[in-house]
Amino acid sequence: MSKREQLVLYRSVFDEITSRRRLSKRAWRGDLRDRRVFLDWYNVFITVYSAIDGDLVVVGDDAILRDVRGFGGRGKVEKERKDVSESLIFETLSSLSPSEVLVILDSSVSHSGLLAKELRSKMRGEGIDGKAYALRSPDNFLIAQKDGIVCSSDSVVIDSTSCKILDLPFLALSSAEKEFEVRHF
Repeated sequence: MSKREQLVLYRSVFDEITSRRRLSKRAWRGDLRDRRVFLDWYNVFITVYSAIDGDLVVVGDDAILRDVRGFGGRGKVEKERKDVSESLIFETLSSLSPSEVLVILDSSVSHSGLLAKELRSKMRGEGIDGKAYALRSPDNFLIAQKDGIVCSSDSVVIDSTSCKILDLPFLALSSAEKEFEVRHF
């Protein structure tokens, strides 16, 4: 089995108990209105970017959309696709009317502090009340939240947070003019 096939299985196949528990945490479009949203930036961005780039994205047994690119913040990002991905994410968030969006980046990824500054500016441009932070332990920060909606497909975050989870990449890509290939496993 190739590494890619292994990654597809790892990111999409879960036991029934895990899948049901994750489904019970699922937030829906209307749940974001006037709520605080925590956005796992690299996780959400890479999934949206992967789909726009024509790479495989999968819906797992837990009904969450995930990329199988696996570059974890590393790799070449083409500017036009980056801009389209960011616009889709922020336009979708804006349409959901959250009270505040906190974009969380991993500070171990090069230039995360600069990107956080750029993302704050983009949120202002979309009329989103938001902040962006580059943190050493973004997963721990997301897990520690007690109230609000977390946008992430990271299994550890989903399983450990007490917050509801929104599949923002799925919503963002669903609103796009272009159709993207999504595989269900």
